[in-house]
Amino acid sequence: MGIVNNLLIKKNLNQMRKKIFISTAAVAVMSVASIAAITSNSQTRELSELELANVEALTRGEVIDNSQPGSTQTCYSSIAEKEGSFVRYCGTCTVIPGAALGDSKKCIVN
Repeated sequence: MGIVNNLLIKKNLNQMRKKIFISTAAVAVMSVASIAAITSNSQTRELSELELANVEALTRGEVIDNSQPGSTQTCYSSIAEKEGSFVRYCGTCTVIPGAALGDSKKCIVN
């Protein structure tokens, strides 16, 4: 029985070593794949002049009004202060910071 037990123990030991090796190899492959994915997604690029200008305008609260001169736009005479919102003011027919109060009207863009 002693020889049989020794053979069984050696067989089990070899199976355990094989399982540990396979597990370690799988973890190593997954680690390398994760690092490669993170590295490929973390590339930086330079911003163009237009992108930089847009970021600066947004931080200063500027609004870019793309309305064509002579076009009729919806505007409001009563405007309340509201951070982050913009509305067209009837007095100048320009877009200004704020939120609309009351009924809308129409104005012609200069």
